[in-house]
Amino acid sequence: MSTNQNKKEVNKFFMKLALQQAQNNLGNTKENPSVGCVIVKNGNLIGAGCTGLNGRPHAETNAISFSKDILNKSDIYVTLEPCSHYGKTKPCVHEISKKKFRKVYFSVNDPDPRSYKKSLIYLKKKKIKAQSGVLQTEVKAFYKSYFNFKEKKLPFVSGKIALSKDFYTIDKKKRWITNFYSRGRVHLLRSFHDCILTSARTVIIDNPTLNCRINGLEKLSPSRFIIDKNLSVPLKSNIIKSAKKYRTYIFFNSINKKKLNCIEI
Repeated sequence: MSTNQNKKEVNKFFMKLALQQAQNNLGNTKENPSVGCVIVKNGNLIGAGCTGLNGRPHAETNAISFSKDILNKSDIYVTLEPCSHYGKTKPCVHEISKKKFRKVYFSVNDPDPRSYKKSLIYLKKKKIKAQSGVLQTEVKAFYKSYFNFKEKKLPFVSGKIALSKDFYTIDKKKRWITNFYSRGRVHLLRSFHDCILTSARTVIIDNPTLNCRINGLEKLSPSRFIIDKNLSVPLKSNIIKSAKKYRTYIFFNSINKKKLNCIEI
């Protein structure tokens, strides 16, 4: 293997570590994308971080704070182009320049017009080497929801349905038609999404809670949206009883004032 080929594999390895960091907070960074970042010096990992809950601090800031080593002449790997504009935080490229990193690697350009392809220009002026496109296919697939939002101004929607081999969604004997592992996967999916949408009929039949019940991820439960034309959700349902703990929205067009007074929180 040539030196260049070996370097490519090394870069892919560290970018995969950065991508693993980004996966930690997928769906829980509000309007910001979940970014992953690792810092490498002399071939050793000395820092790692991801975008904080609700979008701040940024991944680069968290990785820098995590590192206890001197950062000058180290390399930084970021899944998404570092931001170069002022918003609710300072531009990450400023912090990268301040810490005197040797080289910046990132995978894909940020589709946000405030940052799109601007970091390379800034870093070049600061005489910091930068390279984009590392692990591009995998990372672009990871950011499909973010790209969809930025390019089409639409939310990214995932659909989930439990279906038996004979195309039934409900077992007449009220037995599970899914197994333990698939139900666990559903809870993991909930932790990756901002909200979950269902109908009043599902609430009445299944009496679900629609939260994330994986140890350590309970706080990542999505907001719950219920389509309930006639305001028929029972007051004793798990959805209503847990509404103070999990943000809940009910869409209706038939007013039952007595029930409405009971469920207003």
